[in-house]
Amino acid sequence: MHRYDVVVIGAGLAGLACAKNLLARSMSLKVIVLEARDRVGGRLLWEQNADIGGGWVGPTQDLLLAEIESQKLVTDVQTWSKDIAEKDMCESCGYPEPTLPAEAKVELDAFIAKLDELAKTLITKYGSEPWKCVEDPNADIAQADKLTVEMVMNKNLKHEESKHAMSMICKTILATPPSEVGFLCLLWFVARVGGVAAVGDGPGAAQHLKIRGGTQQVCSGMARGLHVQLGRLVSLVELPPGQPARVHAGGQVYSGERVVVAMAPPLVTQIRFDPPLPEDRQRLQDGMVSGRAIKTFAVYDTPFWLDGPSGPSESRPSFTSLGPVANVFLSEVDGRPSLTGLVVADQADTWTKRTPQELRAAVLAQYHQMYRDPRALTPRLFLSKDWVQEQYSGGCYSALFPPNLLTAAGPALRRPVGRVHWACSEDADRWAGYMEGAMVSGQRCAAEVFQALRPARL
Repeated sequence: MHRYDVVVIGAGLAGLACAKNLLARSMSLKVIVLEARDRVGGRLLWEQNADIGGGWVGPTQDLLLAEIESQKLVTDVQTWSKDIAEKDMCESCGYPEPTLPAEAKVELDAFIAKLDELAKTLITKYGSEPWKCVEDPNADIAQADKLTVEMVMNKNLKHEESKHAMSMICKTILATPPSEVGFLCLLWFVARVGGVAAVGDGPGAAQHLKIRGGTQQVCSGMARGLHVQLGRLVSLVELPPGQPARVHAGGQVYSGERVVVAMAPPLVTQIRFDPPLPEDRQRLQDGMVSGRAIKTFAVYDTPFWLDGPSGPSESRPSFTSLGPVANVFLSEVDGRPSLTGLVVADQADTWTKRTPQELRAAVLAQYHQMYRDPRALTPRLFLSKDWVQEQYSGGCYSALFPPNLLTAAGPALRRPVGRVHWACSEDADRWAGYMEGAMVSGQRCAAEVFQALRPARL
């Protein structure tokens, strides 16, 4: 049996941040990180010179930016359309998006302002314990977990155009349809990222920077100096009373005074615990909904999209109605111009069941309709990564709470179970669901574990 002070399960950002922070507190600690994959990084992945996992860094994501600086990695500002300042031009890709009717725009703006207001109230009053809001005098907050986002939209938005726009906002920032997400979950998310505008497109928001050479470098750099074992799929965690935990992985047994499970809650269901986890923790893991996303890259010899498209926006439908892609970003792959397309939520549900060839055809046909240029149909290279099909990810960007789950089982998200502690982007106080959130969670968990170890070990 291999004996350690701390056994960390998962070599994504949360697990690596936890392990690194523990050793920064005391180099005498024996810490091991076990990873089922043959690589570190979790949902961060660099393949064929493309960032096919999480790919952007926001200007207020301080822990991540500090890690980037410490590793001397280079960042580039995300390129936006040359027409970004032009009225009705989609910021990310230069498509002339149709203008919302005036009344619909006023209605949508008011709805988003109300979201921001409720989210600010929620986090000011309840911080990292939003489930306590059920006694709030404001019914919009107290009743929030009983409703889906879609139900709140249908009640407050009367115009179909504003409903569609808000639905697309929900799908693109959460990779989940509004019919599946609890309204309290959305409020808590908005509160922790700093408002709806913070996760929008354009300069200064969450997609402001990219890391040259890919985000996976951050994890590779953090793993240096740590004891990481790859190809170690954890199947069982034993918690005998009064004894160290025993983690079974890859035919080996690892003993740990403390265990950190650095995985999204739905993935923890793949591990057996003896004795079983408490009922509320199991309910949380079984009930949370994973976001769904497929990331695509169409790589060309020339950026033909900068030549157009022409014609007034009123003559064109929303580009999201033309095919599976909900977000398009200008990018480069191996020095060549590229369109990065995200297929999310219900569209990801549809296309994860189709062949990669069918997806390729649909995405390129969408770009052809958007830019009205036949060159869109003949890229030099087409890449796609279906995160729904990833065994050790089960989707992305993160896991979310459907109605009634956050108030029923939310306290189990962070609460340790005996010697077991939890770290994941979902539980972060800042930038939950983002790379920054994973690092925030990892550092919080490290402090928690360090304090728990002190009487016995330090």
